[in-house]
Amino acid sequence: MWKLILFIPAFLSSQVLAASAERDWGIGAGIEARARQDVNPEYVESRALPQVFAQYRRYWPWAVTLEAGYERMDSSSGGFTINSESYILSAWARHEFARRLHLSPYVSAGLGMQFDRIHAKFRNASTDRTGRSGLMGMGVGVAHMFEKWVLMEAEARGLANEDRKDISFVAVLRLGVVL
Repeated sequence: MWKLILFIPAFLSSQVLAASAERDWGIGAGIEARARQDVNPEYVESRALPQVFAQYRRYWPWAVTLEAGYERMDSSSGGFTINSESYILSAWARHEFARRLHLSPYVSAGLGMQFDRIHAKFRNASTDRTGRSGLMGMGVGVAHMFEKWVLMEAEARGLANEDRKDISFVAVLRLGVVL
């Protein structure tokens, strides 16, 4: 009887250690929805930003996600035209509270960089400006696995940009495959 009782915890701990050392990669695409204030403090605008991601997990409960996003805006009024493009690259570390089974809640923290290009034109005069700014944020989310290789995630984040005084509230939805 005692041998069985001692064997069960030893077996479970070896299973937990083996599962924690499993490696996996995930890749996919997502959409980032933002709500932020620009010039008018009374007006909050929302934007959708497509993104691609790669995720690496070596020792559960830790994972690293790399994200790349792109945003383009065009605006014109009379003879004045503005075209802007933004590229966002970021890395997020996360801690998962449950193994990838049904629902896996997690918290994340990340750093990144936003690269901007703005082209403004008024009649025959035009100007080009470029810039970059650092990003950092924290989030909470939940991941769900379908058939052990399809990954779906939803995350809510607070994102601070060094060039802005307010915090952007961001919702990220991702769909990917686990390799």
